[in-house]
Amino acid sequence: MALSNQNIRFRIEQAVIYGFTLVVAFFWKDVIEEFIEVIVPPGEELFVKLITAILATILVVVMIYVILRTERQADKMLKQIKKTQEQ
Repeated sequence: MALSNQNIRFRIEQAVIYGFTLVVAFFWKDVIEEFIEVIVPPGEELFVKLITAILATILVVVMIYVILRTERQADKMLKQIKKTQEQ
């Protein structure tokens, strides 16, 4: 399957955005770890990190679900619009 110039450009843009997102995530990781060290009583860090990881995972899964569902709905709407324009 041949890739169009627009498709290649889109993929490059995605890769750059993912790279920047990863850099920001590392900064937030450090901030969150320091925040946990300051707020959480000694000896409970592991438990709080576990709870935080579980909550973050749930949040990300929900966000991915919403994005994918929204994308599917947008595709359906675009197909309906194209059908009405063809008629």
